[in-house]
Amino acid sequence: MEKQEYLMQMQMIQQQAQGLQERLGVMDEQVQEMQAIERSLDGIESSKDGRLLTNLGKGIFIKTQVQEKDLLVNVGKEIIVQKSIPETKQVLQDQVKKLEKSKQEIIIKVQELEGQMHEILRQAQADQQKEAEKANKGPNSENNSKDEVVDKDK
Repeated sequence: MEKQEYLMQMQMIQQQAQGLQERLGVMDEQVQEMQAIERSLDGIESSKDGRLLTNLGKGIFIKTQVQEKDLLVNVGKEIIVQKSIPETKQVLQDQVKKLEKSKQEIIIKVQELEGQMHEILRQAQADQQKEAEKANKGPNSENNSKDEVVDKDK
């Protein structure tokens, strides 16, 4: 194979690995978000008088009074069901487990791609070594014998 082909293969694999790494980053953010929600639910659960500071985002909070501890949870396809805090926490924990499993599968794929890159590098180095050995052969090699014929004609 030629150097350009090796480079193209390496670039394609590198792009795939980079895409998978980006997906891992998004999944990490999702896990962190779910864990933050779970901590918020813990706060609601432990509140005796139902008064909370609710984070609206970007460091903005509002004092709130929880009147009911049942939650409305989107369970998929815009279907919303009423769930208790422990049930909602279980849904979150299940989602985190699924994400962690998917993350592990992606990590394995990234490792496989890294293995492919190492194999391509090994092949490229072996080809380069063969070419160097060909170029360094004695006067019986094809290139040198052609040169000798050209020199005799002069």
